Amino acid sequence: MLLTRKQLSELVGELAEMPTLTVYIDGAAEDPAKRTQWRIAVRDEIDRLRDSLGEIPRAERDAFDRAVKRLESRLRSIRGALRAPGWMIVIAGGDVHYSSALPARVATEAHWRHGPWVGPYARMLKQEDPVVVALIDSRSASVYEYASGRLRSVATKHALRRGGEEDHMGKAPAPGFHSGTRGATQTERMQQARVIAAQRLTSLAAEVVVQAAAETAWIVIGGARGSTVALRGALPEPLRDRSIVFATLPRRARRDAIVKAAQRGAEALRRERDRVVVDGLLERTGAHTTAVVGPLATLDALEHGAAAEVLMTPWFLQAHASEAEQAIERALGEGAAVAVVSDVAAATLDERGGGIGAQLRFALHAPPPAPEVVTSAG
Repeated sequence: MLLTRKQLSELVGELAEMPTLTVYIDGAAEDPAKRTQWRIAVRDEIDRLRDSLGEIPRAERDAFDRAVKRLESRLRSIRGALRAPGWMIVIAGGDVHYSSALPARVATEAHWRHGPWVGPYARMLKQEDPVVVALIDSRSASVYEYASGRLRSVATKHALRRGGEEDHMGKAPAPGFHSGTRGATQTERMQQARVIAAQRLTSLAAEVVVQAAAETAWIVIGGARGSTVALRGALPEPLRDRSIVFATLPRRARRDAIVKAAQRGAEALRRERDRVVVDGLLERTGAHTTAVVGPLATLDALEHGAAAEVLMTPWFLQAHASEAEQAIERALGEGAAVAVVSDVAAATLDERGGGIGAQLRFALHAPPPAPEVVTSAG
């Protein structure tokens, strides 16, 4: 299970003063014959780490050896392939504090230090936000939530009452009610009832989506074309900005198709969100503004408790691992969000911001306020 930002922050704080072994494992195996190759990679990485420690105090060496033995014991419980793109294990004080599959591939690496090494894990944080999937046509709507790799049904709404009768959207028709004496009038009234029922269904579905999406979920809408457009239009503007319509996703899609649509829609929405955020960050960067770029300015903002969100790129995480780790730890400690941007946004931030930046809660190093001018009356 993925850690939330809060849980990751708590883990970092809990182990900050403890010698900690953090291991990331690449679980991908394209060749079935090499499905246990990850064990060799982990062993080689531990040997490399042991050699890199050099001469350290005996107590620390013993602690490291105990952590490695605990790691080996934990890994023996995993038979064959990892069956996940990646894995993370955190061991301190002889205990496994965290061990879980990861939803994305990571390089096999091991770190021994005070506190866990969380840089590679930061790339997973963007996958914490759930996805709400709404499938709708003129007759019914179903809403699902996809989170932590699981799909669950939230609600299903129908435009018609049970039994197939049109919903009159009010009191039941009085005895003797009829739709008119002419066929054209009856047809028109039936069509109008269906339109009203579809509008009511759209409204009901929108209410469910708003409640399920809360403040963070992405929204994927599928089904009949007219109904999907109407549902997106019925959402409040902030939620429309977090939604995407998939015209090829049918109303009665299979569960595996819904999961794939949720994953694909969330990734597309994240890329667009990253682009908008990075563009806005770069536009506001400058003296006495609410955004900074570059490692020095970003770390300075974190040091002063001014950072609201730290943005970095995969390149920065790899090329400046120590600075990235320092920035992430400080951000988690200060309650700031951390996001690893991708695609076009990452290329832009690499080129114009050195791969890292921060949105600020308040402007840093602003000039002191002008002294109050007191004038005498008369």
